[in-house]
Amino acid sequence: MERADARLPLRAVRPRLLAELRACARNPSFLAVTGVLLFSWLGLLSVQNNLLLYVRYATDVEDAVTTILVVFQLSAIAFLVGAGAAVAYLIPWSMLPDVVAEDELQTGVRREGTHYGVFVLVQQAGLSLGLAGSNLALEAAGYVNADLAGGVPVQPASVATTLRALVSLVPATFLLLSLPFLAAYPITRARHTATAAALAARHALAALPPVDGPVPDRDAAV
Repeated sequence: MERADARLPLRAVRPRLLAELRACARNPSFLAVTGVLLFSWLGLLSVQNNLLLYVRYATDVEDAVTTILVVFQLSAIAFLVGAGAAVAYLIPWSMLPDVVAEDELQTGVRREGTHYGVFVLVQQAGLSLGLAGSNLALEAAGYVNADLAGGVPVQPASVATTLRALVSLVPATFLLLSLPFLAAYPITRARHTATAAALAARHALAALPPVDGPVPDRDAAV
């Protein structure tokens, strides 16, 4: 099993890194799980980034009945955020080790460092895109920033409409976009079991001590 050598000279690092990235880009399982991570992460961030603004500017809590309705609404949103967090955090990261194992079986190279590095990069890119997208949408809707005195500004109706979309339609759309990638993920339970067994047999064979000297010829001994 081949692993990257940390003592490689600097001039050899860039070609090796590019080769590793190209190998990841040609792996359909890795592309599928990366798509699941990106779109589910963007959906979660759309709610997380705008939930406080939604409560402040898109809900009306002037009477008791409205307050109760808002509490139920926020409870439902919190439940959906929790489910979205499970998808964005747990499912893609739990699928990635299977991708690494199958890639090792097919290529003979263990690339978990590259796979996990690209995953973190995609997650950070999603964080930046989510924040930028929310800010641009609110700015286009006419969002008014709070003044230095800390007063709560009066927002136009378009801001409330945008915030409602950012905590409902936008995350739902991102989650729907992640479903084709999830459907395209080719590693099933049976396939993963076969991959694990094949890797275990390969590792056991590699761990055997080498045979010293020439192997005797059975035909010559007879």
